[in-house]
Amino acid sequence: MTLSDYPMNHAAEVSRERFVAILAENDSPAVAEGAAMYDTLVASGVSVLVFLGFYHVESRMGKVGVCKDYDTKNPGNVRTPASLSLSASLTPEIPGKGRYAMYPTWTFGTLDWCKRIKGPKYAESGLLTVRQVLPKYAPSSDRNDPDSYARTVLAMVERWGGKVGIDIIKDLTPHNTSGPRGHKARAVVWHVAEGGRAGVRSWFHSPASEASTHYLVCKDGDVIQFVDEAITPWANGAVNKPRLTNPVVKEMVESGINLNRLTISIETERYTGDRLTADSPMGRALAQLTREVMQRHGIPIDDDHVLGHNEVDSVNRPNCPGNLDWAGLLAAVKGGGGTVSKEPVVPAKPDTIPEAGTAEWFLNARGETVVVVNFGGKAAHIEGVALMDAGVTVANVSGDRYYRSVIDGTFTEWLKVGG
Repeated sequence: MTLSDYPMNHAAEVSRERFVAILAENDSPAVAEGAAMYDTLVASGVSVLVFLGFYHVESRMGKVGVCKDYDTKNPGNVRTPASLSLSASLTPEIPGKGRYAMYPTWTFGTLDWCKRIKGPKYAESGLLTVRQVLPKYAPSSDRNDPDSYARTVLAMVERWGGKVGIDIIKDLTPHNTSGPRGHKARAVVWHVAEGGRAGVRSWFHSPASEASTHYLVCKDGDVIQFVDEAITPWANGAVNKPRLTNPVVKEMVESGINLNRLTISIETERYTGDRLTADSPMGRALAQLTREVMQRHGIPIDDDHVLGHNEVDSVNRPNCPGNLDWAGLLAAVKGGGGTVSKEPVVPAKPDTIPEAGTAEWFLNARGETVVVVNFGGKAAHIEGVALMDAGVTVANVSGDRYYRSVIDGTFTEWLKVGG
């Protein structure tokens, strides 16, 4: 049975070698850059299989249409680039179609597509899945069929990746604040249900409760979704003597934003005194779900970003999420791969250094996309994929100081943040 939907942001479902093989099997002209494209997608947190599905629908992976006729190296077939620094130019005006972005390499085109998907038009507007993205990406007003497009992409994800992601049982409740969340999710909050599956379902659907979480993880490992991740449940709104020693909690509280809009909430089917361990069916499902949620939303996978409800409200919820093997469960969350490093990844020293005040893109010996920046007479370099985020971190060639860009996508202002 074909997937009903799938997240745009996901840890790599297949290996680099398999990704390149899929390009080769489809006779894609991008196969020579396959490894660099894969690394770009992985570092960006975008699903490699969803990317391949879009690429196939748009141009049969570079073999037909505008992409082939004009050699645009534009895997998403987008009309304008998300970052002007990545696109070489636009095509000439094409009768009945308009103009399309052109890129110097397939890797640049891939990076720009990631930047688009992760940016304000989609992810930052709460559009996080294939079916949420496509009505805007390929609207019916442009003679597209978003539903057919989605079905094709989802079928390809399933075909190339087999069973991917955790199974979700949908049981959506009206107990939520409708409309986009309006803010990026910054943490995951764990809860204890103080009851069983039937009781939780009844309570979340009862008009008297005015309560909900995004998910319930059950004793047998089933995962039930009550509220879509793109909208706001009624779970963590009250803040009372929070644990401000956690910098993530402190930042959220001081923002003045309702914490329901800043968190993804996960309930567990148990009572406070029931010990939850990482090797139980519920523990394994909780760790996998938490990891996948954090990967989808670009939340750093570390101890500070997985919270108990009592870290937000220690007065009314002092024992929530109950008796947990925190060390074991957090290790399981991190152990599934896709962790977000807090330190910059420094590629090999480049062979050439650009002139002062300029930047240069190239592929290094490992096939990674790298940008080299010259400021103050010193060269700095980092994997170019990081430029999708404002405030990227770079390291100079000696590796003894770190800098952060002040202006996203430009190389003119730099701020020392460590030494």
